[in-house]
Amino acid sequence: MQRGFRVQTTILLGACLCLLGAGGCGAPDLTTMRPSVTKQAAIVYLVGHRLPHWSESQVLALQSSTGLVIAATSLTDRGQVLSRARELVRRTADRPPLLVVVAEQPPSADFVSFLRRHQDLKVEWICRKAASVQLDNLRQVVDNQRLAAYAAGWLAGSIAMQRSSHSLATVGWYVTGSEPSAPLGHTFLAGLYNGNTTARVVALPADSSTELPGVVVVWGEVPAKLRQQALLSGSLLVTPLGQTPSADSVVLTLPPVSALTADLRAYKENKWRPGVQQADTAPQIDVDPSVVPADMVTDLQQVQTTLAAQPTVPEKQWQAISAEVKQKWQSDLDIPSA
Repeated sequence: MQRGFRVQTTILLGACLCLLGAGGCGAPDLTTMRPSVTKQAAIVYLVGHRLPHWSESQVLALQSSTGLVIAATSLTDRGQVLSRARELVRRTADRPPLLVVVAEQPPSADFVSFLRRHQDLKVEWICRKAASVQLDNLRQVVDNQRLAAYAAGWLAGSIAMQRSSHSLATVGWYVTGSEPSAPLGHTFLAGLYNGNTTARVVALPADSSTELPGVVVVWGEVPAKLRQQALLSGSLLVTPLGQTPSADSVVLTLPPVSALTADLRAYKENKWRPGVQQADTAPQIDVDPSVVPADMVTDLQQVQTTLAAQPTVPEKQWQAISAEVKQKWQSDLDIPSA
């Protein structure tokens, strides 16, 4: 029995390494190798050149804690994922391993279409923000947007207070597209209030051409005109739901390696489930250290650690804010009351 276990482990790991592109591998014939014990496996693709909190060595270290055979490799873009997935299905059609993808962006439309046609392939996609799709073989793990909004609000309030030469600091509120949901708006403002209890929040019109406040929160895509205005005004644009580190100073973080551990164990125990999972981990947002003072980055880390340990903090602090303050925000910023 022990010999069978070793054979199966070697076969699956060899298959994983070949699919990852290791040199010198020939495709193992899984149809002619049927040992008596099945060893479950996972293949992990790390996509892109900037994946904070992730490395191949960290992923491989999960083998001992999850009991899975794990192989990991880095890819340059999402397009490679689809071609690798097709090869994976071709080589392991009878029992494909769990495919884990870690990327800045959600799965593409082409990849989603591929998954619809290959229901036996289970995919876990870890990114900053989930795609609007529900499949029985797709699980998306993303940042907890409520906690991210609170952390972004705290940062906006704190920087506004630091930059302001007046007793009352001002934070601009700029919306492109639809208004933020009530939970996101509330938790952002609760964080802002914690960072600066006296900050004034003002809605900015989409066609505003006046000088911007020192800090502007932007909900949605940042227009090129607003970026130019911020540059001229010396304003910091805070994007609670930002996804592009190369363009935005504040972005949703990528859930860390620790967010994958429980799901790998669940897969091993046949308890893995599809859907969208928001990770209550720290950090919740990543910031550009070139535009945020070092001491504030340190304080922000402490705030985010507290949020991960106590994820109900935003709601509790929103409830503690006076009705008068909340009513003014909801009126001025057009945020739903609930």
